[in-house]
Amino acid sequence: MQTDPQYKLRLPADLKEKIKKASEENHRSMNAEIVARLEESFGEALVLDGDAAPSDGDFSADDVIAMYRELDTAMKNIRRLRASREKFLNRHDSKNEKRGGSGKVDIEDDLLK
Repeated sequence: MQTDPQYKLRLPADLKEKIKKASEENHRSMNAEIVARLEESFGEALVLDGDAAPSDGDFSADDVIAMYRELDTAMKNIRRLRASREKFLNRHDSKNEKRGGSGKVDIEDDLLK
């Protein structure tokens, strides 16, 4: 016997198909998909902060997409920083050679002076 509240809902056919597709992609029932989306719209969505991090099974597709986008942005920033570091080191090495040095030097020694 079910004790949770139930509500009969009418949906336009195209919206029902969108929910069905999303529920299949997220590996959950249509009901679970609707509930998750409603909870998210009311600000009760998954909060990702250290101690309250959910287990792997608690991530929705939207959570995974958001995390992927953040990771993608972080990776782009890392690549950009590495390229900037290489340019800096190459310029530093060139200046050192012009001053009569051997070229490659320990950049940390120069930066600490």
